[in-house]
Amino acid sequence: MAIIKIVLVSLITLNLMTGNAQNQSGLKDTIFEKMEFNHSVEEIDPPPPNYLYKYQRIEDWLTAICNNSKPLKKISSYNIGLFESDENIFLTFVGTNTKTLDKYHIETHIDFIPADTYFKLSKPVYNNLTRDAILNKLILEIIEFTKTQKFKRSFLAASNEIIFETTGKVIWKKE
Repeated sequence: MAIIKIVLVSLITLNLMTGNAQNQSGLKDTIFEKMEFNHSVEEIDPPPPNYLYKYQRIEDWLTAICNNSKPLKKISSYNIGLFESDENIFLTFVGTNTKTLDKYHIETHIDFIPADTYFKLSKPVYNNLTRDAILNKLILEIIEFTKTQKFKRSFLAASNEIIFETTGKVIWKKE
């Protein structure tokens, strides 16, 4: 589980005042306030070396997820991520729920891992593209899938959002 720690330090400088006139010595009082916020995020493992890749197109992969898998509980966010190795690029797909423990601690858990969690990008399609071009192409293909009837009738559309984790882009958000 990755932990994202956000530390905010606020600095407040106050002029010491006596009534309406500034303190004769011109002293200033400085207050430091430190607040820590922790966001624990569960992460998915890379694909196993012997994982069987069945799909040639992202649309086919996402359609298979819709047809063959269904979460056992409500999922607030579906996250599509990217694994990059020297030889291959893979997409990942998981469903997550975020829980606020208190005002300083948040946890995000993976509550849904479909059977077809991974999608291997086709080298002939993506091999000669820059990383930015690959990311843009992937985002556009996923956005196109969210416009299909398959998506609109699936459990995916019952979530609050679909996020492309690598860039943080919200691909789809419930209206």
